[in-house]
Amino acid sequence: TATGPGQVWSWDITDLYSPWRGTSYKAYKIIDVFSREIMGYRVEHREADHLAVELFEDAIRQHGAPRVVHADNGATMTSTVLRDLLRGHGAALTFNRPYVSND
Repeated sequence: TATGPGQVWSWDITDLYSPWRGTSYKAYKIIDVFSREIMGYRVEHREADHLAVELFEDAIRQHGAPRVVHADNGATMTSTVLRDLLRGHGAALTFNRPYVSND
């Protein structure tokens, strides 16, 4: 539960299809659960944990670290390198229940 801004962030990676056949992109986005402000975003050609780490490093540098970061159970979201970064900033991690996309 977020009672104010900057406490809980949620993030995801979404497919973005292009007008060119066989070309798509990945949109990374972090949102503050309370204010709905976008805390960080980037568009990449692929999904990778080191890109997520860079995104969170930038967002934390700009806005400070949240208490909790929520995500689904994707490989990038549960990666060790990202977990270590967020825990190093004192953030707890929560995840959707398996096969439940709307947590």
